[in-house]
Amino acid sequence: MFPDLADFDGESEYDQEGLTLAAIRRADKRMVLTPSQSEADSVAEKLGLDGSERFEVKQSDDFAAFRKADRGTLLAPNRYDGMDLAGDACRMMLMLNLPSASHPQDQFLDGRLRAKEVLAERVRTRIVQGFGRCTRGPRDYSVVVVAGDELVNYLSRHENLEALPVELQAELAFGKLASQNSPEDVLSLIDSALAQDTLWQTEAEPTLSSMRAEMTTSQSSASSKLGQTTVNEVLAWQGSWGGDWARAGQYAQAVFEALTEPPLKPYRALWAYLGASWFGLANVQNESGLALKAETLMKEARAAAAGTTWLRELDRPSPDTVITEEMDDGAVASIIDLLNGRFRKLGKYDKSHARMMAGLSDVESAGYEAALVQLGEFLGARSFKPNFDGRTDAVWMWPKIWITVEAKSEQKSAGVISMEYIRQTNTQLDSLASDVDAEEVPSFSFSLIVSPKLVVQPDAVPIARDHVYLGSPPIIFVLAVDVDQAWKQLRALDTSADNLDSSVEKIMWQYQLLPSQVHERLTLRKVR
Repeated sequence: MFPDLADFDGESEYDQEGLTLAAIRRADKRMVLTPSQSEADSVAEKLGLDGSERFEVKQSDDFAAFRKADRGTLLAPNRYDGMDLAGDACRMMLMLNLPSASHPQDQFLDGRLRAKEVLAERVRTRIVQGFGRCTRGPRDYSVVVVAGDELVNYLSRHENLEALPVELQAELAFGKLASQNSPEDVLSLIDSALAQDTLWQTEAEPTLSSMRAEMTTSQSSASSKLGQTTVNEVLAWQGSWGGDWARAGQYAQAVFEALTEPPLKPYRALWAYLGASWFGLANVQNESGLALKAETLMKEARAAAAGTTWLRELDRPSPDTVITEEMDDGAVASIIDLLNGRFRKLGKYDKSHARMMAGLSDVESAGYEAALVQLGEFLGARSFKPNFDGRTDAVWMWPKIWITVEAKSEQKSAGVISMEYIRQTNTQLDSLASDVDAEEVPSFSFSLIVSPKLVVQPDAVPIARDHVYLGSPPIIFVLAVDVDQAWKQLRALDTSADNLDSSVEKIMWQYQLLPSQVHERLTLRKVR
């Protein structure tokens, strides 16, 4: 069941969190599966568990005791495999949040490298294993409550679902459909499932059977390609571990050359970088002919890493060196114009800055939208709110990248982002191109929906265009705080100095405010 998708528009005593807790309390025994210990502890606190009803999977005696107990909650942080709770041992499970960043390597693949396809393989395995913790046989049954914005969004994407087993696909589709009712109806259906009563047997089970028959499993070509490179990846790491840098570089190059699918471009960048590094180490050991290979692979790595900043940060010869991208063009010049123009006097800057921070701290739409426009200007963009009907709330334009921002700050966190909002956002970049009489939209441009709601209506996910992203108001506010810190340093600069360009660029780089860095900060949650 998906409490986040319930219809909260009517009169109900529940909000999303309340419905989630009420759902898992319908069973005397339940398991809480989370990516981290802190999340498991938070659920335990909200449930008000005492010592006798709290069991920890990290303690083997506790796990055995839970299986035998009549009541209790088993906390199982990051335990997506290795546990069996079949039959009456447990009929209820809460799967909270996406198991996507369980350790630093996952976090790098997701947040910095943007190798979504690679991480998806790991996440998919954990999810399939997690859903099966309480159902170990064909006649077994369990209610699984799914909560957390990222997990719900993940399970709404077609490309993720079609790779899952057909049984799980059907159960998820049924759960989403059944959850889009009042909280009270959702709880009644959970009771029916737990009791396996006549209603469940005559209505729900036939529907599930029909859904299973309609589902098919397919694997993307990118996923297949990842499977084919596994052996060479292992051999490359073996060579690296043994200090055989030339051998490691050769296998890394083989991996790089095999990763031809477009979704694997970020992962291709990583293996080009690894190959270049290992060939470079081999060249230091006087291995002949490897310097050119290292140089060639590094060029390939930079090309494949376009749109991210991780390689530029690694590439810097010193902390003071700034390496920019083409999309950063124009930002520094615009900021210098502001320093020498509108914000030459401290009073004008202070008033603009104060209005921006106040507007971003408020949910009222007019003030929030005006604050977004001011934020874009401080970032060195041509920033404005279009006057035409149906247009976006704020536009940030640099010569090589455009960002449109849809501000839904007045929304409450409960509920989902509707299909109407997604359709509207889909068109904003094209509308902007028409408004400014541009032949095409620059590469890496994107549209951002800023809303407390971070769950999208499942039917709206497949229609979202590839450039549509979600962001929460706190993400924008943190960006504004960084702008404030940077501008304190910018205003202290000597605007007549010969090296003003490089000084401004360095400050913006350090606070991650150049257009390429803003792109990376705001494109963490793609809708599709």
